[in-house]
Amino acid sequence: MIETRANIERGFALETRQEVIETSKPCTIEQPDGTAIKSVCDSVDVIDQKVPVAIDLNVEKAKLASLEERQIQMRAQAQAAIRHCIATHAE
Repeated sequence: MIETRANIERGFALETRQEVIETSKPCTIEQPDGTAIKSVCDSVDVIDQKVPVAIDLNVEKAKLASLEERQIQMRAQAQAAIRHCIATHAE
């Protein structure tokens, strides 16, 4: 629900996409005989980035209303179960 509310407030959603960044860095490589040589080593990093994505605000608002209604129903069910448990196991 929090994400849906934030999407409505912003007017767009945020999607996580991964970006792969390849870099070359100087490094030292140890040879089998124990000597070290300087070389260039490649490195790959994966970075998560949030990017804006267009949404249908009417669909998001309907989704939020549905989630809020479901939350009300679940809260009522939980409260009824708690009351039943207290009545059944009263000390």
